[in-house]
Amino acid sequence: MRTLARVGERVGVLRDANPEVVHLFGYGVYACDEVPTEDVDGCMGRLGLFGVKNPKMVLDDGTVVWGCESWWGPEAKVKASIGDRKVEIVKPTRTAPTDKERQEAVELKAYWEADAARIVDEIKENLAKEKQ
Repeated sequence: MRTLARVGERVGVLRDANPEVVHLFGYGVYACDEVPTEDVDGCMGRLGLFGVKNPKMVLDDGTVVWGCESWWGPEAKVKASIGDRKVEIVKPTRTAPTDKERQEAVELKAYWEADAARIVDEIKENLAKEKQ
């Protein structure tokens, strides 16, 4: 349900839904794209451990919900999508990362950085060959 939003735009934020019930985090505003805290474990993993920015929503009650742990979009569209289904208000579940998750993040970041360096070197070599 994510659409591009402007900072301060009203949004609705869902955890999940089925034909009968919608699990709703609530309504609030799109705040910005920011690196989530490390205790956020969304569908793409713990983005905070990798320093990856993600949409940040601040609900009317002050709760922060991240794009990686929700479906979200403009408030009016979310309300329309709910229709007459039962709505259950839910809160985000947060847990500290394990030592294993932290170590995996360190290893993956090192791999990505090495791979990115290799790609840059290949591009430089190809550009140098084209100039010859």
